[in-house]
Amino acid sequence: MNIKIKKISKNTIFFYKKQFIKILLISIIASFITITINNTLIPKIEYLQNLINQYEIFNLKQNLIELILKMTKEEKKIFIQLCIVITCSHLIGNTFLNVSLINIINNILKKKENNIQKLICKILNNFPKSLILTTIINTITEIGMIIFIIPGIIISSILSLSQIILIIENKKIINSIKKSILLANKNIKIITFGISLIFIAKIIIFIISTKIIFFSKSINLITIQTINNLFSSIQIIYIFRYYTLNKKN
Repeated sequence: MNIKIKKISKNTIFFYKKQFIKILLISIIASFITITINNTLIPKIEYLQNLINQYEIFNLKQNLIELILKMTKEEKKIFIQLCIVITCSHLIGNTFLNVSLINIINNILKKKENNIQKLICKILNNFPKSLILTTIINTITEIGMIIFIIPGIIISSILSLSQIILIIENKKIINSIKKSILLANKNIKIITFGISLIFIAKIIIFIISTKIIFFSKSINLITIQTINNLFSSIQIIYIFRYYTLNKKN
C-alpha cells in the first residue's frame, strides 16, 4: 500500500475536526502549564522588567547577539536565567501535549475508552522519559536550525516518530530514535511536507503575535500558546497517521 500525502492529510483533517474539543482542551492545559511555569520561576523583580524593556529582547528588529554583547555581567546572568526558564517551560508544556495526544489517539484507534484516571496514570508514567527525549530532539533540531533552516526541518522530520515509538511500543529512548530514523527515511518527503507547513504556520503566528495584542498580556500569551499548540497537534496527528499506515505495510 502506497503512503500518500493526500491520504494522510485527509485523515488528519477528519480526525482533527472530529476530536477538536479534546485537542483544544489538551492544548489549553499545555498552555497553562507553560505560562504558569514562566510566571512562577521568572524573577518578579523590577530590574528584570527594565532589562527587557531597555534591550527590547523580544523585538524582531533587534540583533540578539549585539544586545547580549552590550549587556553587563549581571544583565547577562539574568538574561541566561530568563532563557533557561522559558526553554524549560516550553519543553514541559510540549511534552505534556505530546504524551497526552499520543495516548488519546492510540486509545481512539484501538477503540478504547479514554478514562481520565487511566489516562492521567499513562501520562505520568510516560512523562519522564518523554521529557528527556523531547529535550534531546529539541537540542539536535535547534543545532540544525542554527546551521540553516532546511537541515533543522530534515532533522525534525527523521526524529518525529520517536515520541510515538517511545510511548506506543514502550522502547528505550535510543531505540526509539533509531527506529524513527529508519521509518522516516522510507518516505522522508511525506513527513517533511507536513512538518514544513506547520513550521511556516508557527512563524506566521509568531510574527502576528509581535504586532497585535487583543487582550491583557497574560491572556494574550495563553491565547498565542494555545494556537501554537493546536498547530503542533495537527503535526502529531499527521505523524501518527503516517506511523499507523507504515505499520500496515
